[in-house]
Amino acid sequence: MTERFPTDNELQCAWDDYLEAKDYAERTRNLNDGITAGKMWRRFIYLFADPERVISDNNVVRLPSRAERRSRGAAV
Repeated sequence: MTERFPTDNELQCAWDDYLEAKDYAERTRNLNDGITAGKMWRRFIYLFADPERVISDNNVVRLPSRAERRSRGAAV
């Protein structure tokens, strides 16, 4: 069995997603936004701790689009 290692692009995307979610959660101070940021952090960490798990975990969380955030009344 060959071990899978994350690519630089996967790492950068996971990091960028986490930073965006964290910044958004800090602005809104909304618990659900904080949970999303935590899930993004988990996704980033899994790239190092358990690269095989990332394959199934990548689709668990996604950042809401700006339009989705606006529709629920949050500041962008």
